[in-house]
Amino acid sequence: MGHDLGESSEFDDCEAKIYSGLISGVLKVKNGERYKYPFCRPERKGYCKIGGLLRHALIVAGAPINSSEKTTHSALVKHLKNSIGKSSEPQSQQASMEPRLPDNRGKKYVWPWMGVLVNVPTKWEDGRRVGDSASKLKEQLLHFYPLKNAMKSKHLKMAMLEQERAEENVLKRLEEQVREKKDILNKIEKLKGQLYKKKELEFDIQQIKGALDVRKHMPDGEGSKSKKEMDRLSKELKEKEKELDEMQSRTNHLIVKDKESNDMLTKAREELETGFHDLSTSGRAHIGIKVVGQLDPKLFLNACRQRPSEGDGEVHAGKLCSKWQAQINNSNWYPIKVVQVDGKEPERIIEDDAELRELKEEYGQEVYAAVTKALLEIDEYNGSARYCKRVVWNFKADRRATLKEGVQFIVKQWQTHKRKR
Repeated sequence: MGHDLGESSEFDDCEAKIYSGLISGVLKVKNGERYKYPFCRPERKGYCKIGGLLRHALIVAGAPINSSEKTTHSALVKHLKNSIGKSSEPQSQQASMEPRLPDNRGKKYVWPWMGVLVNVPTKWEDGRRVGDSASKLKEQLLHFYPLKNAMKSKHLKMAMLEQERAEENVLKRLEEQVREKKDILNKIEKLKGQLYKKKELEFDIQQIKGALDVRKHMPDGEGSKSKKEMDRLSKELKEKEKELDEMQSRTNHLIVKDKESNDMLTKAREELETGFHDLSTSGRAHIGIKVVGQLDPKLFLNACRQRPSEGDGEVHAGKLCSKWQAQINNSNWYPIKVVQVDGKEPERIIEDDAELRELKEEYGQEVYAAVTKALLEIDEYNGSARYCKRVVWNFKADRRATLKEGVQFIVKQWQTHKRKR
């Protein structure tokens, strides 16, 4: 510590002596309006302006060089700054003489990429801790490219952000569709009430017309009393007919709205099915996509393998499955009967069909049940077109999932996926 202080004191004394020589004129740096390099090597001898000399002196004084040059140039800097302060040059010009050092002079860069490997696994062996050799660690990190990994991480992050935005948009759409479905149900209930009221009006009108017909055929003996009653009934009839016309107009409007709402509901279901198609779910999920009306070839293969007389079981099973799939899609074949028992909702049952009966006798109950179930499903969910259709299915309840169930499942999946990230 004392040695450092001694060197600093010696440096200050030397600088003070040189500065005194510059002030007294013993050491000359100025010749008219020009300045020369007083302490440099012979090749730097020459004249320059005060700004150039000051920049040179500042750079040398701040550089890590030997102490003698540092001392002389430090004294020169002090002398030149003092001279500038006394001159009549504008302040802006004086400031411009200060050399500008680069902004990033404090930053250090290493190339190529380097790193420090820490927390290397070790084990206790022969009384000391040992780990993997440097060559083995180098081999493990041979394919690690920081630039490539950084770019890959950036791309993955951007992709995740895009996916998150897309999922949020899907959720907003689904919430809107749920609200639209509620509006549809409210309109349907309103339409039912309008239709019921319309039937009551029609019944009242028929009664009034009947009463008027009776009055018209009564004898005239009752006089003014009968006429007043007919006038009252005629007036009431006109009011009821007017109310019926208004009711019919409102009903027609509601029917149009109901059709539009059903179209919107159908579109919402299609959007939901598209969302499920893009959604990756596990095989154990109770909500997912099912192709209604599609037969499972495995059932036919198992049934054919139990019949050795069929020859090549796989070929025969494929033909049999294709045959019955075509039969299910055939709109001219309709072995379904709608019945109503004890005033309950109508049920669809399979009639005694000769082809189905033969299928059951030859290939068993399992194949028969699969064909009849596929037929009933395609009739319920796509009866007009009679082709296989993808729908969102509740596998736990073995039915088509409601719009609410589908939306809730997607929201739950999105929240789980978000927590994992």
